[in-house]
Amino acid sequence: MTPDVLLVIFAALLGLLVGSFSNVLIWRLPRGESIAFPPSHCPNCDHRLGVPDLVPVLSWVSLGGKCRYCRAPIKARYPVVELLTGLGYGVIAALFPPLVVGWGALGLMVLFTILLVGSAIDLDTYTIPDELTLPGTALGILFGFLNGRAGAEGLPDLAGAVQGALLGAGLVVAINQFGSWVLRRFRERSFPEAPIG
Repeated sequence: MTPDVLLVIFAALLGLLVGSFSNVLIWRLPRGESIAFPPSHCPNCDHRLGVPDLVPVLSWVSLGGKCRYCRAPIKARYPVVELLTGLGYGVIAALFPPLVVGWGALGLMVLFTILLVGSAIDLDTYTIPDELTLPGTALGILFGFLNGRAGAEGLPDLAGAVQGALLGAGLVVAINQFGSWVLRRFRERSFPEAPIG
């Protein structure tokens, strides 16, 4: 087995573990809970989960999608996030071999995780926490700097990362402004006598 194939397998296994932690972020960040304490527990009965309960994908399958202690259903989102993260990390390692692009592959994996967690939170709450977007932007710029120093082919350098961050921020501001304008017009038509403030 070549080193590149081994790295793809290792990356996929790492992705499964990171996917398990991503589920913690998806559950706790919108609720303002600590991501470290208390340790993993069932959200229904609060029973602390042991190592056999935390094996990515396999625990969910072996338990039939239910808590071992209270038998409450566990959302299918948990193994889906773990599988997507494992698959994503494996694909990144295959397309951008870490032995070739260096830190750039790790940067892509971190940013992939942030995007996946943000998407799952957005599906649940229609919000994306600043705790994800702001560090994600800073990390993107940092990895752009590292890519430029390493001369990583096919990955953005510092200038490209800054340009992408500004474009992304500008797009969000434009959507916010347009959305506010549309909602204001809708409110004016529905309630013409209401004061605008």
